[in-house]
Amino acid sequence: MVALKTERRVYMWHVAPRPMPQEAPASVTLSEILGIIKDAYQQKEAQIHLSGEGRVLKDDAPDSQRSPQNRIYIADLEEGQNVFTVLINRGDPSVADAAYIDAASGTVRTISPEENESPGSSAHLVIQKAADSSGTFRACFERMPHVSSSHAEILLNTVLSRYALADPAYVYSKRVRKGRQFVTEQRPYRPVLTVRKVPSEQIKADIERGELASITLIDSNSEFTGPDAPDVIKSVQKRLILRPKAADTGRLVSFINQLTPWATGEGFNEIQINVRGLPGNASSQPRFILEQEDATETLYVRTQRLTGFSVILEGCYGGICKPIQSKMIALLTDGGKW
Repeated sequence: MVALKTERRVYMWHVAPRPMPQEAPASVTLSEILGIIKDAYQQKEAQIHLSGEGRVLKDDAPDSQRSPQNRIYIADLEEGQNVFTVLINRGDPSVADAAYIDAASGTVRTISPEENESPGSSAHLVIQKAADSSGTFRACFERMPHVSSSHAEILLNTVLSRYALADPAYVYSKRVRKGRQFVTEQRPYRPVLTVRKVPSEQIKADIERGELASITLIDSNSEFTGPDAPDVIKSVQKRLILRPKAADTGRLVSFINQLTPWATGEGFNEIQINVRGLPGNASSQPRFILEQEDATETLYVRTQRLTGFSVILEGCYGGICKPIQSKMIALLTDGGKW
């Protein structure tokens, strides 16, 4: 299926390798992490499965819940001298079949997937292999329709976690108190790739000019278990209100970006951010549905439009699209945008 588009939008990230837990006295390198991802891809193990509701299934989920048509996986991978490129594909059986209208007759033609097929979408992830002045590594992630970028993070870190669980070398020594004595225990750790999303100018400006008063997580699907009163109760919402301490803009934006995937996993489906004290005594209270393609990222993470393609871009690829890759590499090396 061809998407009639000649541009792409990419999110701008900084990524950093580190051990989990952070107390583990281990040095984790980007080269080590990329090697693990490459090995999992070659072994055809770089994948996660999703439930019918779009939630990531745990590795111990029964096979009856896993569908090869409903997964996120690394479809292609390329390691160059300066960059590492991954093509991440998503098969989603919940997406409606493609339909085309004949402009002359007004008739509609629907194309349904064949056996073992599901509608697909792709996103390229390009990571620069040399650290920048902040000590982190620049990365660009292509926006993927119907998929949260947090799923890409989960995919990569799940691959790393599986590798560490199977390798007895991923342990560290820790002295702990047992009664009146201290003993040394061997505890496991794993390498992780943390994502620090480059904040957009809009949220940076709002927080710098005003005050982040609260962050509200909303579960609009919660049930009321109190007295039965259908003629009294119209609707129910569960809210978790977070009131942050004063902190610098970077830390606040980073917290919001980390909070959104956690909130989704905890069953919240909306988030509202309240910034008050803006010029003219104004306030900003944007509210987003969390599962709508990372709605918060659209406003709060710095993005770039990639244009000027000489070909019509497809919605899903079996291999890395060189025109998209080359424009993402050009963005990575454009210091003025970072």
